[in-house]
Amino acid sequence: MLTDVLRARSVPVAPLLWTLAVVVAGVWWLWPTLAGSQHHTDVLVVGDGMLGEARQSIEQQVREAGLSVEWYESSGWCDEIGGLASVVEDVEPARVVVAFDGTATCVDAAATAIGGADGVAVVIPGAGPEPTTVAAAGFDTVDPSRLIGVAGSVELPCEWWEQTCPPTGTTVRGADGGLTEAGAERLARVVAASL
Repeated sequence: MLTDVLRARSVPVAPLLWTLAVVVAGVWWLWPTLAGSQHHTDVLVVGDGMLGEARQSIEQQVREAGLSVEWYESSGWCDEIGGLASVVEDVEPARVVVAFDGTATCVDAAATAIGGADGVAVVIPGAGPEPTTVAAAGFDTVDPSRLIGVAGSVELPCEWWEQTCPPTGTTVRGADGGLTEAGAERLARVVAASL
């Protein structure tokens, strides 16, 4: 055996085995870097509209889940689908999160643009393409309306994690229709849970 050969040549076996173990452990630890996987992104969020309003909360929730996150911010990204395809090619995300607005006509083009990444579409019923249309294009659909309501909802019942809650409920949208901090936190929890 190998140990008999090494002993016959009077080579100390223990230091050799320790050296081999250190080399194997080092290669195992460095493998993601050596293989270039540090260039991959776990989640790419196409952050316009509702998702853009919740950017800070979404980033926090996704990172707390142990995932890396990148943003592609472009108002009208649906009209410039080539920009999305370019970003997807650059950051190589595992998942792409989008929210189609009411005028979105690019569901199929977006599915093509994200390539092999898993698509997650945040869909509020009545405020964009039908969830069945989005699902048929290959996206997993997420409906956050239980936590942020439908378009125009201002106050909803409190959730267990909310530290302070007035008797009227949590204000999820402001007078301008945009998400409040509490609404952004709720949307972020839905997005993070879908990943």
